[in-house]
Amino acid sequence: MSDSSVLVHCDGVRVRVESYGWTSFPAYASVVYTPYFDVTEAERSEGAEHGAVSAVADVDSAVVRLHLVPEAELDDLRAAVERAAPLRPVPVEIHRSLLLTQPGPGRPRDALDPNGRFVYRSDPRSREVDLWASDVALLLLESARLVRTVVVSLLVEERNHVPVHASCVALDGRAVVFTGSSGSGKTTLALAAMQRLGARFITNDLVMLRAADDPPESRHGVRVRAFGMPLPVRMATGTLQGLGLLGNLDPYQEVLPFVEAPDWRERERKIEVGSGRVASWFGTAPLPSAELACLVWPRLADGADATSAPVPRREVPGKLYAEVPVFDPAWPVWTGFGYPAPLSLPPAAAGLVADCAGIDAMELRGGRDVHAAVDTLARFLAAGTAGHRGSVDPEVA
Repeated sequence: MSDSSVLVHCDGVRVRVESYGWTSFPAYASVVYTPYFDVTEAERSEGAEHGAVSAVADVDSAVVRLHLVPEAELDDLRAAVERAAPLRPVPVEIHRSLLLTQPGPGRPRDALDPNGRFVYRSDPRSREVDLWASDVALLLLESARLVRTVVVSLLVEERNHVPVHASCVALDGRAVVFTGSSGSGKTTLALAAMQRLGARFITNDLVMLRAADDPPESRHGVRVRAFGMPLPVRMATGTLQGLGLLGNLDPYQEVLPFVEAPDWRERERKIEVGSGRVASWFGTAPLPSAELACLVWPRLADGADATSAPVPRREVPGKLYAEVPVFDPAWPVWTGFGYPAPLSLPPAAAGLVADCAGIDAMELRGGRDVHAAVDTLARFLAAGTAGHRGSVDPEVA
């Protein structure tokens, strides 16, 4: 019998999380997942030992089992995985690089992290995932990440969500998604929009899009909802200094030496801060979701004036699909951004990407004056895409 058992809910997906040998996960999850996931107590299941199918698996979307074991037991598990691994293991990423065995289709997949701290098993047939560790602090952090990954995978598979590498805020209750490659200015613009325009924080790094439940009312007959995920906000100290937000950091994080460092790589070293704490800087709390108003592809560069341009409607689906993270076909391993190439989304999710041609979309360029870029964004949102396209894209005017 498990030592603790909770249910993690998000938009119709329910994951049962069972802990063996420890009881810390429920209290931790209820804090780090708020307000994005609901965490409730569950009845403990009998006989759910390793390798056994949980008696409640048929009513849950998935089951995740978290095992705190002695170091000797972890060593034995690790050795068994290493013996079974092929000569050429394929490196992929759940939250950090792993070496996965390559069994036949539908069979369990075992994995080790490079430092040997964790052993993973994913069984796509029964939708069960096991995680073993011998250090309770490491297990606590990794279990929160792993459960989040399982939820994300299920949202794609069962609820036809489209995952997008992006930051997201809400202006007047509607979501603005900043998407693009790392370093393009997504997080910087999200922070500046909260600071200057009173935007509400939704999420950073990963936004989930799905068709809204209500009938379409937008100008082009599509309504999309943007969902946040419980991820920390990764920010460069230089960005915080430029926005005057550096003083909000806990001095014990020891970021000030990096700000004064002569090496730009140290000045741009990123730190992680919880989403609730970032939102509190602006006197608000994170929003779990909002209806999508606009997609923004930013490009902040030195010496550039703040300008905007509408993205032609026909180009929006291709640009958006390029920002979709990669999922491994052997459920539920999420391989992260850009490796090796985007895989197929479920048909309904792929259809949503195409439908996003009807969402206002823009390219936003700016220099070090980030507030000028945010003001440009505000003017664009006030006018809407159709007000900017004119003869460039007459079919949407």
